Order: sequence, then C-alpha cells, then structure tokens
Amino acid sequence: KDDRIPSRRETRGPYSEGVKMSEEKTPARLVLTQNEMNAMSSAFTMLCNNSILTFMDMKANKKHPMKMNKERDALEDCALSTYNGLKDNCGETLAEIEKCLAQNPASWKLCTPLREKLNECAVRSKLGELSKS
Repeated sequence: KDDRIPSRRETRGPYSEGVKMSEEKTPARLVLTQNEMNAMSSAFTMLCNNSILTFMDMKANKKHPMKMNKERDALEDCALSTYNGLKDNCGETLAEIEKCLAQNPASWKLCTPLREKLNECAVRSKLGELSKS
C-alpha cells in the first residue's frame, strides 16, 4: 500500500497548468497529527534546516506573505519529502518514537535514544535537503 503523501508538483492547481476549475486538484498539504509532528521534529529541523532558516528569516524581516511563495513551497516540499522518506526508510523507528512519546507525555527524554536512531537513519538515507548534496 502506498500511503505516501504526493508532492506539490503532483497535485498542481488550476492556474499552473491550464486546468479548468471543475478539474481542479487540491494542492497537497502535509497535515500531521501532533504525535507524528513531535516524532519527526528533530529529524525535520536537521533535514530541512536551510528551508526553515530562509523562511523564518523572511518572516522576521516582515516580508509580505505573497512574496514568500517560493520559500514556503520549498519548506513544504522538504517537509513532504522528509516525512515520506522517514516513513519509507525509517518507518519502524518512527512508529516506536510515536508510541514512546504517547506513553511518556511528561518525560520525553526517555525517547532520546529512539530519536538518535531516527536521525541516524534519516542521514544514512539522505532525506530532505541531504538528498541534494
């Protein structure tokens, strides 16, 4: 079963390719549960660091949101590829972290060894921005 979230390029809207409104596809948005987001957070910040820093810098400099489309798309694409890559290459560890975090809501430090294992898998798999190097 392929439950990979499609990339933004795979789900373009009506204005990018001349598609009629009735044929419009909804752009992909990465919508994760709180548990999923917490589980991948350390890998995400490591694997999408440049995209995060660029986007946050523009926000800090009060850049108008309509002038940040390229940077927002890059950040979303990195988040999508990272999440899909973690599920495909490190899925068992990702599931273990989610379970650990859910079982230890007041003591996430107990999950640190699993996070380190996930980060190692992510780097070894060259996910996110590491795939470009």
